[in-house]
Amino acid sequence: MILFKSVENSWYMKKREMRKSKACNHQLLDEKIDLNISKRYQIQLSQQIQQLIDELDYNSNSFNQVIEKNRNLSKLGFERKVDERMKYQIEKTLFNLKLQVADQNIKYLQQQNEQYKIIDWQF
Repeated sequence: MILFKSVENSWYMKKREMRKSKACNHQLLDEKIDLNISKRYQIQLSQQIQQLIDELDYNSNSFNQVIEKNRNLSKLGFERKVDERMKYQIEKTLFNLKLQVADQNIKYLQQQNEQYKIIDWQF
């Protein structure tokens, strides 16, 4: 009976160790699966982060292009204002010259008229 108990104990011991071993294997397998899932999520997150970085770069470049266009349009608008101002100044100067010429013509004609009056009075 002692022998039987000893064999029985060793059989239970082996069975218990096999269960522990299976449990450890299951635990290791679960950890490996968790690690694989974790790696997949990590890869997906890395891809999403890279995609966001690419979108940010694209948006940043687009924003910089818009800023550059605005600068160019501002320069062009300023140049047009300067051109219009110069055109206005030239037209104003030409108009003033025409007024001076007209004033001189009026004075000359008034002088001529006065001279004709004097000549007319003399006869």
